[in-house]
Amino acid sequence: MTFKVNGVTYKSAEVDFNAVCFFEDNGLDISDVKKKGNSFMRAYFALCAGISIEDAGVMIQEHIINGGDMKGLADAFIKEID
Repeated sequence: MTFKVNGVTYKSAEVDFNAVCFFEDNGLDISDVKKKGNSFMRAYFALCAGISIEDAGVMIQEHIINGGDMKGLADAFIKEID
């Protein structure tokens, strides 16, 4: 699955053991996904884009300011965690 942020297409990353560890290393427990949705979207985008979580936050903010939404990113993340 793919999604776009700031006009760039990204491939969704598999949420495997390493991804769960990446989330945990960044203070996110997968059982909190519903409580910390935005934090997970930011971390998941960082994983997909191969960038830092801070840079991912900046890019998502730019995307939203420029009229984008998080639907594609959210759909990709939900598909991968199912």
